[in-house]
Amino acid sequence: MFAPVAKLNTIRILIALAVNLGWEMHQFDVKNALLHGNLEEEVYMNIPPGVFLSHHKYILDLLQETGKLESKPVDTPIDPNLSSGEGKDSDQVDKSSCQRLIGRLIYLNHTCPDITFAVNMHLQTAYRVLAYLKTTTGQGILFKKGGNQSVEICTNADYAGSVIDCRSTLAYCTFVCGNLMTWRSKKQQVVARSSTEAGFRALAQGICELDRHFIKEKVETGDVDLIYVGTSEQVADIFTKGLTRPIFQRMVSKLGIENIHTQLEMGC
Repeated sequence: MFAPVAKLNTIRILIALAVNLGWEMHQFDVKNALLHGNLEEEVYMNIPPGVFLSHHKYILDLLQETGKLESKPVDTPIDPNLSSGEGKDSDQVDKSSCQRLIGRLIYLNHTCPDITFAVNMHLQTAYRVLAYLKTTTGQGILFKKGGNQSVEICTNADYAGSVIDCRSTLAYCTFVCGNLMTWRSKKQQVVARSSTEAGFRALAQGICELDRHFIKEKVETGDVDLIYVGTSEQVADIFTKGLTRPIFQRMVSKLGIENIHTQLEMGC
């Protein structure tokens, strides 16, 4: 039987528009007495600042399954000194366990864009991601009302970041109404001959994966406005390399990722 399933990107855009335009949102589910019982008590609550998406329980279950629940937490998902292509994995790594862990982290990435770059690395790096997730179990994407309804795209690329084949890693993230919608980190398929070429390819990937001549045409007609962003303020930088703690946390904040526990404490 055909079952239509909406893309997560579409769902995020719908939530962002609902928050900014004041739409009512309704959830449809099969009626269950445990979930849809009549509430007779009076309930008082503070109106939340927006719609919050997170995988708190999923993270705790993953830590329990991998035996990392008691691991020492870390502040960043990847060592900033680790280059793409490096790793400490031995030949004795259980391939199936590694694939299962990476698969679950890829799923988790739908609400944790701050681990996007690290998920593509080695098994030992994946274990570090688990230690980072232990520190940030309450973090997720907060959709809130913004001051504009424009679409913004941030793109970036490192240069010859892989120590194996000297290929660059491209990254992009898009914002609708000031809320994070899509993000991606991917190694480029060709070796860029300059940092400018690597950045141009990342730009093409960010704008519907179109070629450079199409972008040039849209820039000339004014449909696409290219704005220079300094390294210290480049949001997409978080998807191309490991960053130090202060820079990483600043970029996480710019992506709209917040801790729900902090929000609740402030509301009390």
